[in-house]
Amino acid sequence: MMTNLERVQRALVGLAGESFPALIHAGLPPVDVALKVLCDVGKNPIGYSQFNELLLYCAFDRIIPDYFDYLLTGELAATDETSGLGSPQLKSIEQLEAASERGQQLSLLAFGNVKFGFKAFGENATLLRRWVEFLTPITADRFEHRLTPAIPVKDIEVSKRYLLGYLSAGEIKQGLAANPRDRTWLALEAEQVLLQEIGRQNQNAYLVSDHLDIYVATSMRERHQFVSVAQFCHALFSHEILSTLKLRYFDPTLAYAPDRMDKGLSEALMLKRARVTIYLAQETETLGKDSELASTLAQGKVVIAFVPEANDAYFEELEGELSGAYPSTPVAALLLGQLRYYQPQLAWEDESIRAWLALPTDELEKLADAVRSRFRNEVKKYHDKRYKTLRDDHPLGIQVNLRDGVAVGVLVVRSISQCAELVRAILTNELVYRLEEPCRAGVVTHVCLVESISGSKFRVMTRDKTLENAFWNFYLQ
Repeated sequence: MMTNLERVQRALVGLAGESFPALIHAGLPPVDVALKVLCDVGKNPIGYSQFNELLLYCAFDRIIPDYFDYLLTGELAATDETSGLGSPQLKSIEQLEAASERGQQLSLLAFGNVKFGFKAFGENATLLRRWVEFLTPITADRFEHRLTPAIPVKDIEVSKRYLLGYLSAGEIKQGLAANPRDRTWLALEAEQVLLQEIGRQNQNAYLVSDHLDIYVATSMRERHQFVSVAQFCHALFSHEILSTLKLRYFDPTLAYAPDRMDKGLSEALMLKRARVTIYLAQETETLGKDSELASTLAQGKVVIAFVPEANDAYFEELEGELSGAYPSTPVAALLLGQLRYYQPQLAWEDESIRAWLALPTDELEKLADAVRSRFRNEVKKYHDKRYKTLRDDHPLGIQVNLRDGVAVGVLVVRSISQCAELVRAILTNELVYRLEEPCRAGVVTHVCLVESISGSKFRVMTRDKTLENAFWNFYLQ
């Protein structure tokens, strides 16, 4: 448990983004004199001018009245003329700690660097006001009172949406090439032409929409993937937390672009316009989807990665989607076939899997319960590993805003309700954060701003002085 002196030192150093030792070695007065004054604020509260005196004594920069008020209250004076009048007082160590965390959070959100933020906000009232207003919560009625689109997106039956995919188009061509007069293939081709026209109209409706809140990044090659993505979009945006907000979102299962280059350009535009990208972790990850994640982070915007919690309800829904998409395939063969996407190495490395693959379909179906159990176990391991990789392990789970160098992290969730809560908090500026300082061998390595709903690192500042110095010297050149 820290002493009051240690708590005060930690709060002041955290706020300024600088440590004391270098200052002490410079031959300046011992900072304990100032720290003891701060330790005594419970009995002798201090105001704006006194706080600046203590900052100067510790060789930190003075701060303007607006910033002092914001640190203590989280609010700004109504106008520049009233700033500094009736300024609050610092009355407890707890209040100092809260002020320090508030200042660090604002600096990390704005600049990704606490030291720079302390200097910038400490001397520039206009900049401070702009950022505080930018982060002020937005009332939900801004979304609830929106008009409906002039050109609405047309619905397509979920089981038919796979006909907008490039893989299905190839299958139909192959079927007709083998038997040009086959009525089933001819009817499917005719239906595909009609649905592709609706998909093109939907694509144009998305492009001209005056609002685009959410972009859904996904991979859709197999038939069942169209079903699962469509059901995800419906479950998320009809959730009670979001249903009244009239959000505009890009549902990729309803859009069709026949030209790959135009498709790439249109999706790049939507990524630029959307405030949030939702990245769906699936059985296969692709260059396109991963690029969309990286592109969003590079713009300094929010990526929510949805990695499903592989529980009984999830598996029942997944098996239903697979059976509905491929009704003629027995369950055991269906699950074993899907396992190749989640854990492809098992076909070479696992004797049980190899034995199952060698069985005729009817013999394999007798082992459906064993196949189902193995499938669920392997899929759960896959999703749990993916979750940990995106949230905790992979270096590229944190990427840099190309414009200003601020490190931006992916927010990883595992349930629809958690995702809906996070979407609403992002769009209404109601995200809540906490500071964490990971240590290695007792030494703080980073200052992290952790988002509370997902528990993910949203901003990161390194304590490696060589990296920090090189980064900020070179990055903005």
